[in-house]
Order: sequence, then C-alpha cells, then structure tokens
Amino acid sequence: MKVEKLVSISLERYACLGKDGLFREEGEWIKGLENVQLTLFNSPLLLMLQQSPQPYQDSTYVYLVEGEKDCETLKQHGLIATCNPMGAGKWRNSYNELLRGLTCFIITDNDKAGHEHSKLVLKSLQGIANSVQLIDLVELMPDLPPKGDITDFFERGGKL
Repeated sequence: MKVEKLVSISLERYACLGKDGLFREEGEWIKGLENVQLTLFNSPLLLMLQQSPQPYQDSTYVYLVEGEKDCETLKQHGLIATCNPMGAGKWRNSYNELLRGLTCFIITDNDKAGHEHSKLVLKSLQGIANSVQLIDLVELMPDLPPKGDITDFFERGGKL
C-alpha cells in the first residue's frame, strides 16, 4: 500500500476483555484481531515524513523499538520512534510501507526475543527503507541488565 497523499488519520483503540481475546470495535465485542488492520505507533508522523521531510530535516531518522513506552522515551530525547503492536516477533510486512524511503535504526532489547525481533524487522525493511541498521544497546552499555531496553539505557546515563 503506497500512500500518495495523507487525507486523514483515524486512531482506534481496542480494549481487551479478559483471557477470551475479545476486543471492542465499532461498539461491538469481536474475538481476536485477525481482520483488523493494525498500524505502527506514530504512523501519522511517519506519513508526514514521507510526504514532506523538510520540517524534520534535523531528525529524519526513525528509531524502531519494541513498545510505546520506549517510543515516548525517545520522543523526550527529541527523536522520532515507532513500534509495532503486540511487541516482539509480531512484525507484519504491511508495516513496511510506512517506512519506505526513510532512514531506520532498529534498537535491540537485551533479550532473545529482542534480538530475534530486530533481525526479523531488519530483513523485512531491506530494500524498502532508505537504509536500516541495528543498534545493539549492550555494545554501547555492556552492563545493561537482562531484558534492558532503550528506557533503561537512558535512565543509566546512556547516549545515542
């Protein structure tokens, strides 16, 4: 899906009801999200970057992390970040178009799931993003705790 022009964005939130996997959509409870078109966190900003990067010339890099908390942490540091819904290992090829032509850095959490997720996203974005690179936080901070993420990295004084 190539986006020619941004007309409008509709933000929808889904509330999960218990362990049955029921989600609220358009006033009704549905089971599962198989037929729901999910998108990346901060997708309106990603679309604006694709269409008109000039206002963002100093920050046209996009950082991919595992969760919304980490996106907000990077935003506090003046960086543009995104993540896919449902966490590590849940990347869909349908997310790729939002990153077409952008320069992407994938920040790896310090755990097996994080490393596997990063490799999956890297492979998926090759030939689509302008460039894509992995940032392994343990290389920058060897004492990052197991399961540590970019928020932990910054809280311990790390700098990108």
